[in-house]
This record gives sequence, C-alpha cells and structure tokens, in this order.
Amino acid sequence: MCNFTPVQIIADYILRFLKNNADAKLYEAMQRLENKIGQFVADGVDEHQLRSSLSKVSRSRSRATLKEECEQLIP
Repeated sequence: MCNFTPVQIIADYILRFLKNNADAKLYEAMQRLENKIGQFVADGVDEHQLRSSLSKVSRSRSRATLKEECEQLIP
C-alpha cells in the first residue's frame, strides 16, 4: 500500500472534485480546499507546512490553473 502525504491527498481530492463537478465554480473548489486543510490541521498536521506546500494551489485564479497546480503535486 502506498503512503501519501496530506498534500498529495488534498491535491487528489481537489482533482476528483473538479473532474466530477465540471460545472463547479472556482470558489467552490477553494472552499473545499480550505475545509480539507482544516480537517488535516485538526488531525495534527502542521498548518504552516501544509499551507506553504499548497501555496500555489491556494493562489490559483482559474479552474485550469488550480487543476494544473494540483497535478504537479501528485507523482
């Protein structure tokens, strides 16, 4: 079984959300991103490290950019 980092799990989650919800708006994906970050922080993951790893994803200004940045985080 492969071990994935929280960053990879979040990136995969966002990519699946975008794929399964083609008409979803960018703000909806960003809300889901923030919710996932909150869940991982509640589970004990370092918030600063998580946010710095996802900084490019968080600064995305379009669905295409968001998708591209998430794809770069997954091996």
